[in-house]
Formats: sequence, C-alpha cells, structure tokens
Amino acid sequence: METSLTKIRKAVKNEASLNRKLFAVINIILAAGAVFFGISSEIDVIDRTSKTICYFMPNGGAIAVFGIGIACGLIAVIAVFKELYSKQNADIQFSLPLSAKERYISKIGAVFRLHILPIIFWGLIALGILCIKNHDNITGEIVGQIVIIIFIAVSVALFVDAVSVFCISCCGALAESFYTSVLAMFALSLTPELFFETILDKYSGIYSQGISHSLGTWTVLSIQFIGNKFSAALAVRLIINCLISCAVLALAYFIYRKRDGQTTGKPIVFKLLFEFLLLLGVFCCFMVFLFDKGRWIFILITFIAYLIIRIISTRAKITFKKLMFWIGAFASYLLCYTVISAAAYYTDGFGYYSDFTENDIMDYNYCYVNIYQGGDYVYTELGSFCNNSASISKEQAIELYNVFRELKNTQEKSLSDCMRKIFFDNEVDTNTFSCAIDSFEGKTGDAFDEYVTGQKHFTFDCSANTEELDKAMKKIEAFDFWEDVNDINIEDQKPSYSE
Repeated sequence: METSLTKIRKAVKNEASLNRKLFAVINIILAAGAVFFGISSEIDVIDRTSKTICYFMPNGGAIAVFGIGIACGLIAVIAVFKELYSKQNADIQFSLPLSAKERYISKIGAVFRLHILPIIFWGLIALGILCIKNHDNITGEIVGQIVIIIFIAVSVALFVDAVSVFCISCCGALAESFYTSVLAMFALSLTPELFFETILDKYSGIYSQGISHSLGTWTVLSIQFIGNKFSAALAVRLIINCLISCAVLALAYFIYRKRDGQTTGKPIVFKLLFEFLLLLGVFCCFMVFLFDKGRWIFILITFIAYLIIRIISTRAKITFKKLMFWIGAFASYLLCYTVISAAAYYTDGFGYYSDFTENDIMDYNYCYVNIYQGGDYVYTELGSFCNNSASISKEQAIELYNVFRELKNTQEKSLSDCMRKIFFDNEVDTNTFSCAIDSFEGKTGDAFDEYVTGQKHFTFDCSANTEELDKAMKKIEAFDFWEDVNDINIEDQKPSYSE
C-alpha cells in the first residue's frame, strides 16, 4: 500500500509532466534574464589613495526580464489548479485516490518545481556569469548584493504564487481566478504604502521617506531593496516575507479542502473575499487619485472599471435593483474613505504627529535643509553632501523643526478645510509652510557609499494664517546659522519670479 508521501511525490511528478511546456517557457525567460544580467550588469572600480571602491549596478532590463519570469507564477498556479475552474479536470482530479490534503500539497509542490526552483537555479547562474566576467573586481560585498537580488526574486515569486493560490481557491471560473489574483496583488502591494503616505503623512504634516517603505514589503514592493548591501536585518525581513507567503498558502488550504466538483464553474465561490478585494482595490484608487490633486475624472474611470468587474463576475441577468445595489456599494466605499480621512484630519494622522519627536529624525551626524512657502522656494538648498561645511548640525535642525511644531499648533480645524483637503486639495496654498530636512551619517566628501549610508528624509508641512506664517518666517530669517552654514546672503538665495 502506497504511503501518503509516495502518492504526493507521484502527483507532483505527474503534474510537472503535464505542464512541461510551461516549465520550458519559464526557463527560457529566466535563462535570458540570467545571461542578460550576468553580461550587462556593471561593476565600476574607483581607485582612491586610501582604498579601491567597487560599485555594482544591476542592469534594469535584465531585472525586468526576470520580473516577467516571476509573473509567470500566476500562469503556473492557474495551470496546476485547473480542477477548480474546469469541469472536465474536476471530474478527473476529485476521483483520484488522494485526500484533499494530499492533493493540495502535491499542487503546491508542482508550483514550486515549475516556478520557484527555476528562479533559484537561474539566479545562481546569473551570479556565476557575473563573477566570471568581472573576476578581477568581484568582492564579497558585491556578491552579497547579488544574493540579496536572488533572495528578493524568490520572495516576490512566493508572494505571487501564494496570492494566486489563495484567490484561485476562492474562485470557480478562469476569468475570475485571473483578475482577482491581479487585483489582490495590486491592492496588497499598494495599500500599506498609500495609507501611510496619503492618510498618515498628509494629515499629520510629516512626510518621512524610509518609514513607509518598511510597511508594505511583503509584496512586489520588495524590489525596492534591489541594489542594497547585504545585511542581517534585510535578510531577516526577506525571510519574514517568505514566511508570510507560506502562512497564506497554509490558510488557502482550509479554503481549498472545502472545494468540490459542484463549486467548479461558479465565478465567485466565496463572495466575502471578493467583496474585500474589491473594497481594497477601490480604496487604493481613491488614495491615488484623491491625494493632493483631487482628480475626479479618474474616480469616474475607477467607478466604470468597478462596474465592469461586477458585470463580468455576474453570470445571471442584471436587474435594475442589482445595478442600484452596486452603485450604492461604491458610494459606501467613498463614504468610508471620507470618514477615515476626516478622522485622520482631526487626529493629526491618527496621533502620528503627536507621537513624532525630534529624536526620531536627529540621530545622524549631518543634516541639510530646504524651506518652501506656498510651493515656492524661500531658500534654496543650504547644504551639500559633498561639502561638509554646508551641513547644519542636529541642534540647528531641531530649531527649524520646533518652528514647524509651533506653527502646526496654531492651525484651526474646520469641516470646510477638512473637505477641501480630502477632495479639492488641487491648488498650492500660499499660506503653506514646508521644511525638508535630510539627515545622514558618516563622513562626507570621501566616497559616495560613505555619506548615503543611513540617509533619512523628512518634510514638515502645514498651513497657517498669514500673520502666524509671517512670524515663523521672520523667526527662521533671524537664525544665526545661515551665514555660519555656507557664508551666504539669505536675500540672494531667494529666487526671483519677475522674469
């Protein structure tokens, strides 16, 4: 009698054999990407008196080709789990002497064999080609960067596969399996980042590059780490991403085991998931199109796309009552977005402004600053990474930050201002104050990789009445460190728009 493990192995082998053409296509794409990456990526060597510095620059085209191979994970999942949307295959698969658990594990094993293993294999081949081509300049640090890129590729591929498996387990038709997977990847990748930048940042007045990027990295957004140096912290983050994908696959099993031949062919088997994904996708569009510019034409396009998805997912006759329900649901999504945005407005980004202190930004050695008023430069850049004498100190940057805090505390909130910020914030307010502070660690002027390490960027943005704003600007002009910073004339730094 065959053991469970033996049956799973045979099922994996059989599934891989049935999809050998897809396996060949994926390998051809990845092979092209690996060769392109190994040959076209560059390593620049800069000789200095103290040491030789090597810069690794991965080829963007090669990364894009690898990206196509990673995206093929969706096709691999659809090809392997075909019994969930094909009646003919459902009759065969569900009649096999395999339990739901054995069948599911064998399917995951087949996807791993068709998609994940080739990515790892061709990633290592790309590393080998690059090392052979640049054997004189290759360093342990550059090898670490390439290993991180391979790790990122595996992490993103697992994300694509996990989300696709989860979505196809909830759908019973091919079209729905495809577009719900794409919608889920889109929404899950963008929602954390967009929420931070368009809700928390916007209404707290504190824009912080680097913090928001750490939120949505269990997604396609892991690609932002391409080019980063190898570090234990980054490796741990990517491992966590992979573990989250594995957890999603484990969760998908509990949905998969409830599927049978009767649900095959039904567009949406679990409607709750579909409604959640639709809500998430519409919210993403709201955050993108209403942020800063209030582009209502794109909201109309979002509404049309929303209706098209509703119509496609409904095989039955569309009644006037059903159409009104869909329109009402979209209006409720917009209402929810409005309520959440209003809550963020009145709580200064759900308390993010109150929790933020000078200690969050002033933990590096050097800073430089830009100040704006009404969208125009009040002062041009008063600092340079390559000139140590042009960097302001922590204490000086804190003085600027405190001016922003005082100005922010004078703001008066009103319903009309709240609605303007949510829906009609498409013009630069002449009473807007903005202060951008960049901080970084290490010595400046020696080598590029020394002064960008640990870089942070923060922008403090708020509106105030003319009187308070004038007070703030006079306070800033009175600071005695402008001349100390760069021996400049403040008036000469103000641009002239008379031309």
